[in-house]
Amino acid sequence: MSLPEASYLFLGLAVQSLVRASSLRHIPGVMVLVWALVLLWRATGHPLIAYKVPLGYCFTSLLMLALFWNECLPFGNLTTTTTDPTRIASYAATQDPDAEVRTAEDTGQVPATLRERVLIPTGFHLVLRGMTETPLALARVINQHAHRTFASLMPMAWFLEVKLPADQLTAIGDFTQGCYLPTLLEMMNGESGRTIEDLLPFGDSPMRQQLVQHSVIPSSQTGIAWMRGPGVNILTRCDTYLAALEINAQHWLVELKSPKGTPYLELFEQELGLKPSEQASILLWREMLHAAGPGVPAPSLAGQYAKVRGGSVTGSVLEGAGVGLTVGGWAGAGWGALAGLLRGSIGEFQRSLEGLSWIVKTAMVLVWYAPYLLGIINMVLIGLFPFVLIWSLIPGTQFAPLAYYFMALLFTCSAPLWFALVDVGARLGSQQPPTVEGAIGAAWSLFITTGLWQASLTALGMLLIPVVTGLLYFAAFRAVSSLWRGGL
Repeated sequence: MSLPEASYLFLGLAVQSLVRASSLRHIPGVMVLVWALVLLWRATGHPLIAYKVPLGYCFTSLLMLALFWNECLPFGNLTTTTTDPTRIASYAATQDPDAEVRTAEDTGQVPATLRERVLIPTGFHLVLRGMTETPLALARVINQHAHRTFASLMPMAWFLEVKLPADQLTAIGDFTQGCYLPTLLEMMNGESGRTIEDLLPFGDSPMRQQLVQHSVIPSSQTGIAWMRGPGVNILTRCDTYLAALEINAQHWLVELKSPKGTPYLELFEQELGLKPSEQASILLWREMLHAAGPGVPAPSLAGQYAKVRGGSVTGSVLEGAGVGLTVGGWAGAGWGALAGLLRGSIGEFQRSLEGLSWIVKTAMVLVWYAPYLLGIINMVLIGLFPFVLIWSLIPGTQFAPLAYYFMALLFTCSAPLWFALVDVGARLGSQQPPTVEGAIGAAWSLFITTGLWQASLTALGMLLIPVVTGLLYFAAFRAVSSLWRGGL
């Protein structure tokens, strides 16, 4: 169990202990005595065999009280185990040598009135242990990462939320306006840029090769200060300018660290499979889109990008060219065609990025709050168990309330099994995402498709797997109970 689930489970045990030790502890004895007298009165005048009913009722009731509410009996303290908040910890943390193991006491969420040693009846301890350890054992068999499910979901959310510092953003805007857009227009007028990937400035693309032929003077307000040297009119090649931006982006990812102190650059490489150069390229491309205004050519998100999107992009180019020709003659037509290409391509990138962010956030909400919700449900179920036991002391219904109760408790304690199944499904579903030729194109395609599959399958699994397992549990219970009643 996670720490929230374990903490709430302890709170449920503490509440149950208070209820059992309260004045309610006299109710079960009175109920057993009253119902025993009623059953004896009903058996009066009948054959001797009729007295087996009150005798069986007394034996069964005393056995249940000895197992689950021993405070009602004189020898109750002999059949209990104990626990306290310092012994309640997360299973996942105990299995990870690099994790900090925190107990329920360390969280500070356990009220002072519930921090004392808690008595657990032997019967309830055995049943609860079986119901918590059985789903966990199955989860470990199914998924070797059962103690570390959804490991890539949080890093993916962090990567999508990375913000470069203001000076780097300004420098990216300076590079985009001073190097990239002029070179892009030059390539569109020539023969060197034929595909979207050719127009991307990363890797060994034709655009990167074309940038070698151009130099700029980084602005004193927007450029990178150390690149200018002692003079103010030092020309810097555009490919060198871009390389410096990539290095700075990687340095920023090293400075950003996870709660465990792992640099983002290392974390994203381990969990998302993105090389440092790919991380920097994706972040730079995202900011270049914003700096370019209406947009710049987006990387292909599928192998047939040109065939699927060619018509809409061509239409936007012609539209932009017409507007530019009207405004500024043939020179304006060139810039208008560029603007049209940008408008026709930017939507694909923005929609994919926004869609991925939304799906990842949805999956994160479900994964993050599921342990808290299940923990609260378990706290209520475990804390109010004495009332279920009182209900089961009514003759004729002794086993049904307990059976339904423990089936519900088994269902809510099956979260490790649910998470293991969902994690396995998400991992398998994202094993072979489609790839695309090109530097940033391939990196972005792998990241976006893997992220979409993992986040989508995680979100759907978190909703469907509990429903399916619940249907299986209660259907099996109904089948067994109907056979039991039929046999009787």
